[in-house]
Amino acid sequence: MFDQLLSALSGSASIPGTTGRSGKVTLTDPDIILARLALTAKIYAEPCPFRPGQLVTPRSDGKTIGSGSPHVVVEVFDGETPLPGLDEARSWSAPIVLREPTADAKTTASVQFGQVLDMRVATYLEGNAGVGAYVVESQDFEAWTPEHEAAWRDRLAKAAAGPKPMSLADVISELRDRAAGKEVKADWKEGDLVELVTVREGLMPAVETEGVRVGVVTRVDPSDGTTNVLYHGAETGKVGGAWFKNRDLRKYGPRPTEPDAAAIAALQNVRSPADATA
Repeated sequence: MFDQLLSALSGSASIPGTTGRSGKVTLTDPDIILARLALTAKIYAEPCPFRPGQLVTPRSDGKTIGSGSPHVVVEVFDGETPLPGLDEARSWSAPIVLREPTADAKTTASVQFGQVLDMRVATYLEGNAGVGAYVVESQDFEAWTPEHEAAWRDRLAKAAAGPKPMSLADVISELRDRAAGKEVKADWKEGDLVELVTVREGLMPAVETEGVRVGVVTRVDPSDGTTNVLYHGAETGKVGGAWFKNRDLRKYGPRPTEPDAAAIAALQNVRSPADATA
């Protein structure tokens, strides 16, 4: 079982776990976590498996951001091909180990201390920042696959499409509501419980308990009809806050009891005393 997990983690683009908004995977299965640790030791003991010109992407269960986005390997620091014009005694073609001669405990506790930077990659930086290159640990990357590309293209297409189009009637209605102050009215205050009716895209998904997603109000902003709510995130189980439009919330409280269909049917079938004597 363990060997099968290790093999799957070695080349799988789909890691068993909970995927967050950043594309990172939170591992929750103990066996998966142990297999991932064993894989890390195995990767560190081997030379960089990639070559210049190859497309790679940060692992979804690693620490480097940008998982699922294409990166191209610019150079590999293997120590076997010294770069011309550099001091041969200190060739930058060798892996760069981030260690300082004198380092305090705070420095050595950082995940950056001791990194073996053995590869330089380039990628397109989001926000129209252009292409940039940086030095990384190859163990935190995996080969770019057709599955990666399909998901990446789909994500870009959705981003290019922008928000869902609104009809002219919806635009006018929302503008009139805002002008009339309908959007800014909230029948709750700080400390009240509210039900998260809609959690819009881009916000942390909420834990649903007994069919209800509940949060507590921390602030109400009447200027733009929004409310800040603390709630449990479905991805991590931890409490976090976010701003919601008032129309996506409603005050939490007992709901009207739904009529029991069977009871109604039974009552409808009961004959009145007059009917019974007819």
